[in-house]
Amino acid sequence: DICLDYVLNTLLPSAASEQLPITSIPIAHLFAAHVYGFRGELDKALEHLNAGLQHTATCIELINWKARFLAKFGRIKEATTNSCLLATSDPNDRNANLIYVKHLFLNGQRKEAEKQATIFSGEENGKSLVYETQFNSYYLQSGYSALRANDFEFANKMYNGILKHFEEYRKNEF
Repeated sequence: DICLDYVLNTLLPSAASEQLPITSIPIAHLFAAHVYGFRGELDKALEHLNAGLQHTATCIELINWKARFLAKFGRIKEATTNSCLLATSDPNDRNANLIYVKHLFLNGQRKEAEKQATIFSGEENGKSLVYETQFNSYYLQSGYSALRANDFEFANKMYNGILKHFEEYRKNEF
């Protein structure tokens, strides 16, 4: 609370008088958003994230945390929109792409998620290598997305894919 009070009542008000370096303003808002977000106060967290983005619209960390907090509080559609902005802000950033893919899966957009994930996993003979080259989390996320859409056959395929992967791994170990 002392740190939050200092940021809100000392640092941010000094920004207008140019005593606070311009690059510190979005980070001060990010700090306040973290405190509020982890306290469960989404509206106050979003207020600071939006204020930081209004100041510096290209601050990747603000966009990233806005998407994460929205997802954490169940606002998946909005999280997907923000994580799309994050992923397109730097198309070469694998981590931003992973966040976007995760939110697409959560939003029930399995095909779009697989297509987006293919950017970093590649294709072979027109077939995506997502499930061969990426983490098992893709199997889990895709399976969970399929369950939410009542596609039990595909979900079962994804969960069995994880088991198969580890069975093959164990066989190759010995």
